[in-house]
Amino acid sequence: MGRMSSRTSSPEKRQLGLLSDQISELGDIEYTAAITTLAELVPGLNSSLSSTGERLVHHEAYKGSANLNDLARKWMRTGSQCKHHKAPLSLRLQQLDLLPYFQKLYETTENDIEQYRFARICNGFREFSLVCAHCIGHPWVAIPQESSHSDDALLFEDADYKRIWPKQKASGGSFGPDPLGEKGGYKSLSRATKKQLEDAVARGVES
Repeated sequence: MGRMSSRTSSPEKRQLGLLSDQISELGDIEYTAAITTLAELVPGLNSSLSSTGERLVHHEAYKGSANLNDLARKWMRTGSQCKHHKAPLSLRLQQLDLLPYFQKLYETTENDIEQYRFARICNGFREFSLVCAHCIGHPWVAIPQESSHSDDALLFEDADYKRIWPKQKASGGSFGPDPLGEKGGYKSLSRATKKQLEDAVARGVES
C-alpha cells in the first residue's frame, strides 16, 4: 500500500539493525537522549499500512518495520517528560519540531485506510477504544488533530511561565497530578506557544 518519505532514497543503504529494536530502546533511555535519537530517526521514516490494518514505519538504514502508534506514543511521552522535568527550551523545541513528520506519517496511512476496505475494517478493530480517543490522547487522533496531548512540551509550571514571559498571557493551561512531587500532589501549568519558545531562545533564555 501507499508509502511516504521525507527523504530521497540513497543508492547505498547502511543497515544499522532492526528498526523495532531501535524504537524499543527509546523506552529504556533518558528522555533527553530519546529526543535526540528521535530527531535523528524520525525525519528519515516513511509509512505504510499492512494488509491487516497496522500502521507501520520503515527506514532505509534499518531492517524491518515497526508500529507507528508505538513510536508516536514514545514521542508523545517525551513531551510529557519535558513538562514534568522542566526541560530546557531548546530541547522542548527539538521535540516539538517532530510533529509535522508524524502528521505526514499518519496522513499517508490514513489515505491507505480510506482506500482499502478490508484494511480499514481491520484497523477499526486495532484502534477501537471504549473511551473517547481524542480525550484519552490516542496518537492516531491526537497527532493529526494537534490536540493538547501532542504538545505537552509547551506546558510550564505557572511560576516558570511568568518568569520567562512576565508580560504575556498564557494561551491555555492544565491542572493535574504531579508525578515527580509528593504523593497525591497536583500542580497548575500554563501553556506557551511554539513561537514564544522560539523568541525566548533567540533572546538567550534556555529554561
